[in-house]
Amino acid sequence: MVPDQDAERFRTVGGVIDYIENPRNHLTKFVAAGQRTWRIASHILPLAVMSLSSRRTRLRGGANTLLAQAISHTRDTIGPMARTIADLVLLDSVITGDGRHAPTLAPRRIRLGVVPEMFQNIDAETLQLVNQALDKLGRAGIEILQLQATGFLDLDNQSGFPIALFEATRDIAAYLSAYHTGLTLTQLVAQIASPDVKFAFDNSVVPGAPNAIPQSVYDNAVNVVRPRLQKLYADTFENNDLDAIVFPMTPLPASPIIGSDSTVVLNGVQVPTFQTYIRNADPGSVAGVPGISLPVALTRGGLPVGLGIDGPAGSDRDLLAVALALERILGQLPAPAGF
Repeated sequence: MVPDQDAERFRTVGGVIDYIENPRNHLTKFVAAGQRTWRIASHILPLAVMSLSSRRTRLRGGANTLLAQAISHTRDTIGPMARTIADLVLLDSVITGDGRHAPTLAPRRIRLGVVPEMFQNIDAETLQLVNQALDKLGRAGIEILQLQATGFLDLDNQSGFPIALFEATRDIAAYLSAYHTGLTLTQLVAQIASPDVKFAFDNSVVPGAPNAIPQSVYDNAVNVVRPRLQKLYADTFENNDLDAIVFPMTPLPASPIIGSDSTVVLNGVQVPTFQTYIRNADPGSVAGVPGISLPVALTRGGLPVGLGIDGPAGSDRDLLAVALALERILGQLPAPAGF
């Protein structure tokens, strides 16, 4: 849902407000940008595998997450999405009221860090294409550092799901009550069509779930582990004087929906679909740092590959400037046939 004041601001500048399930439907033939809710990786990952740009941010001035159908108040935000980074900048200006142009950065002024653990167990073609993109950025003058920092994925594993699942029980119930839907959380979950999502909710979220997250586990995740992850991000950026860290947005390209609901094949091994796809996107979501997905290549089968770009906390506008510079060097991917 879009708060009335934000809806009016969009309409004032000629915006169109609609609600769609797939950013690749007919609206993308004339809509340059849009936004949707974001919690674990429900915004950035679909767009990363559909050759669209997207951004994770905390909206300045505060986002009414209840109006955005809150699931996890610690992690919820609104995710802008667009065909290009330039369109993301425009959308950011409308949302924030900041009409200043994003600065133009010379490549030699940009320092990017590579986190080794986020390059482990990546589909071979995806890894090759991401490395080729990084090589092209390096040849253009951008400084790319191989980092020694570790622990992003481990701290995320300790905190991400405990926070999201514990808060979902309370936040969704509050949303359903506030908007007088007439539905209980249990009734809503009964309508979930995705098998893996329904299993997670039945197992850990609905009242009386057999594996509900205990209060003590949640408290440790949100008050101890998450601050450690935030500090790891902050120290990594500061100690290496980085503008951003970069990584493959997803470990593999899009897989067919049928047959991939629960597991998917990665490098010849069946692995959990959801946990695998969110692996690199989730740490930044838990830490609450700004992030951008930039389409950089197509596989031999024509599937998009995205480059993840995470910046320091509070660096939203600076990160957009970095992404603009990267897009100018790497170019934009061609639209799918018929678009």
